[in-house]
Amino acid sequence: MRTRLGPVIELRPTLFGDRRNNDFGVAYEIFVLDLYGDELGLDSAKVRRVVDLGANVGFSCLYWLARFPECKLDAYEPHPGHARQAARNIGLNGASHRVKLNQAGAGAKARNASLSDRGSGSTIGDGGDIDIAIVDVFPDLLNTPLDILKMDIEGGEYELMEDPRFAQINARAIFMEWHQCGAQGLVWCRDRLQALGYRVVTATDDGGHGMITAMR
Repeated sequence: MRTRLGPVIELRPTLFGDRRNNDFGVAYEIFVLDLYGDELGLDSAKVRRVVDLGANVGFSCLYWLARFPECKLDAYEPHPGHARQAARNIGLNGASHRVKLNQAGAGAKARNASLSDRGSGSTIGDGGDIDIAIVDVFPDLLNTPLDILKMDIEGGEYELMEDPRFAQINARAIFMEWHQCGAQGLVWCRDRLQALGYRVVTATDDGGHGMITAMR
């Protein structure tokens, strides 16, 4: 189907083989609810580099590419099925030359891990069904300034935000989904960003998780 924003996307059935997915729900959040809306007023012609941590099936990548026609994008997605579908959705739009898609999880150190298979809510931890690689994402985050850093990594945000190198990231804007993990949650994330000089523009609490949009 073609979205109102322009990109063409492919929606897999909710039950895909023996796997469940939430392609429709993710597409609805991004292209209908406008999850990453224009509240920051970013100049579309001046956004050149976006890093997407937790790209899922590529809908967020296509959103950034359509909104910011001059940007190139580095994307990370550890789930092999989602990464394959992301490559397909990006290819359907002739945008593969603008995206470096890494089939790996974003972390603060390289290692092997297991991933649960829960569609768009897959998480890293013990007892997962899928063996994946985690890479140290900081060399990519620190090599050049970022216009946008997007994080939706199901609790993995704390590993990155607790690392001292997170303070060195030169990102104009951050869009992130936070998740309640013990004492860490919305307040912790908001305080961390504000301590680094970010202005939190919006913050939502949907009961254990939510969105934060921040800008320098």
